[in-house]
Amino acid sequence: MARLDPRSSPRERGAAAVEFALVVPLLLIIVFGIIAFGVVLSQQITLNTAAREAARSAVVFGATGTPDPRSCEGIVSNVHASAADAVGLTAGDVQVKTSRDGSDQCGGYQVAGSGTLPCQGSFTTTGNEALEVEVRYQSSVLNGAFLGFGPTLTLGSKAVYKCEFS
Repeated sequence: MARLDPRSSPRERGAAAVEFALVVPLLLIIVFGIIAFGVVLSQQITLNTAAREAARSAVVFGATGTPDPRSCEGIVSNVHASAADAVGLTAGDVQVKTSRDGSDQCGGYQVAGSGTLPCQGSFTTTGNEALEVEVRYQSSVLNGAFLGFGPTLTLGSKAVYKCEFS
């Protein structure tokens, strides 16, 4: 004959298993949410760095490379190169918009650029003009973390530098 623990009644034997079954899904959602948030934060930091590096390369006089880092094509190429190592981010899907003092220089948000030099002719009688490089990316990491039910986020960043050449 099986002996029962005198401190527990027959009704309490399965309570631990039921509590475990109720708590584990909630804990897993929290853990995967934290991981997904970390990946999205990493993507945002990568976009910030990519925009800043591309804008800085675009405004420096005497920058060399193929394509020319001062051109629209070079800016897009630099953004994609900087974003290539990001976790869960497809660098080719990063959109880039380049403008100088509010006027679009390269044709709106794009994933490829032209050979135009956005800082060309930037020295005016009013002083140096600023070059803005904006990047945008549709992140679906949260969507995948919650089995297709999460949001798709639009991440973005902007870097502004003064043009250093005309």
